[in-house]
Amino acid sequence: MRANGRGPAYGPPVMQAVEWSGPERTRARPGEFAADSLYLRAPSARAERRVADVDPDTPGTPVHEADIGAGAALMDDRHTGEAYDLAGARR
Repeated sequence: MRANGRGPAYGPPVMQAVEWSGPERTRARPGEFAADSLYLRAPSARAERRVADVDPDTPGTPVHEADIGAGAALMDDRHTGEAYDLAGARR
């Protein structure tokens, strides 16, 4: 897929199948889910009483699952054919 989200997908087979399926769509592409972040950090928080970052050299911006749905609900026909990368609060 091109950087602007338009054009054919040359990525994973599932993405190709969605792109080639026909109907126009708006793509909301979340990165790291907040629930996943909690799942990954909870064991060390409980055991060591500290929060260990999975990869401190690559800061993430987890987005809450409810925010993904809220963002998608705001997208109307004016956004058809676009792709939006979703992220949580910036650090």
